[in-house]
Amino acid sequence: MKKHMIMSAGMAALLSTTALAETPNANAKKMSDDSHVTVTGFVESVDNEREFTLRDASGTISVDLAPNQSVVLKKGQQVTVSGTIDNDLGFVDVNAQNVYVHKGFTKNIGDAMKSIPGVSTSDAQAFNIKDLPDQGMVKITGTVSDVSNEKEFTLRDDTGTINVDIESNERAALTKGAEVTVIGKVDSGLLSKDIKASKVIVTADATGNN
Repeated sequence: MKKHMIMSAGMAALLSTTALAETPNANAKKMSDDSHVTVTGFVESVDNEREFTLRDASGTISVDLAPNQSVVLKKGQQVTVSGTIDNDLGFVDVNAQNVYVHKGFTKNIGDAMKSIPGVSTSDAQAFNIKDLPDQGMVKITGTVSDVSNEKEFTLRDDTGTINVDIESNERAALTKGAEVTVIGKVDSGLLSKDIKASKVIVTADATGNN
């Protein structure tokens, strides 16, 4: 990796209003070496205090901080990174100059998920978990009680819990304690029911921000 520029105004520096327009991760990977770029997404994984992976709707990109810099991040946090492209023999990452950690999550995680062709959520009816039907499109509001990965989590309301699987190849970055509304199809098995989610809307993050 080439030498990084020092991050300005601390580890979570607020990006300047003159910063470049945000670029999807997939497009950033096609940019030439040393190009200036700004990307926004959710932290998919954290290698250490200098390296992490950022995901948006278009894919993932690695972010690398300078040797004398560090930032403490958690999986699922939304961040905006401004820096330069490091294209090393086809391996592309962002050399971070600024990292801004957003407070809370985006209101609609569905915005970070591509729409699923052929799936309509307009007919979804609201239910609590205990009274879910055996099939059909439903809407459930509750709290994330456990997160298995970016495609599976457990939702709890006052009547019980249910496992939620995100359909297609899409993902949502969630943390335990976040309040969400899930829209999806009921998948009934012999002993239990799951939800195949088409949309996940975060109404408040784990700290209560909404």
